[in-house]
This record gives sequence, structure tokens and C-alpha cells, in this order.
Amino acid sequence: MYFTTEKFAKIKKIVGVTALDATADTARVSFTKPAGTAAVDCGRFVVEAIVRSIGATCVIVGHMSMTHNLTSTGLATIPCVEVTTVGSSFDVSSATKIGLCLTTGASDAYTIQTVSVETWNV
Repeated sequence: MYFTTEKFAKIKKIVGVTALDATADTARVSFTKPAGTAAVDCGRFVVEAIVRSIGATCVIVGHMSMTHNLTSTGLATIPCVEVTTVGSSFDVSSATKIGLCLTTGASDAYTIQTVSVETWNV
């Protein structure tokens, strides 16, 4: 079982497992945050992923939470976002890397200030 927590200050397509380590890698679990606006805002995203099994039938369950300063504009039109997603099963018998990908929406312009990652039980 693998567990990871990734925190960053400022998500749509998240957590890929790959042997290629390339930008074209398949997202294994994805989140879509509510629409935002062009208002300047500051927020914090926390992404947690649990790998339920390994081998040919790996499944990743992910949770994203986001809080931000503005209540109805900026990063989201609601003050607190919580999204849980269960990915489809896939084969990780040869994959060796786990990554995070941020795909922004049309109104989003992010400046990432910090990123921290914790993994355990690997």
C-alpha cells in the first residue's frame, strides 16, 4: 500500500503513474475543481492518494481539498472544495514513477509558491 500527500499553494488533472516520466503520461486519478474567476486570490491545495493494490489491477483513490481567501471569487466560487475520485484499474507491474500534473482552466493563472510531498509505506 502506498500513500502520498502533496501540498501546494495554488488542479484539474492529478496523479499519474508511469515508467516514461513524460508530460503525455496518462492521469490515473483526476480532479476537477469548481470554476474560478479572474480575481486575485491565494489558496492551498492538498492532494492525497492511496494505492489500494499493486500489480496488474492497481487502483488509486485520490482526495483533493482546497481552501482560499475569497468566498465567492478567485480560485473557486465556493470557499472550500473537497473532491474524492476513484481511478480505473491499471497495470503497474513495470511503472516506477508517480507524478503530479496541474492543468489549469481558461480563467486560471497560477503561481505555485511551495510544494511539499510525503510518502510512506512504500
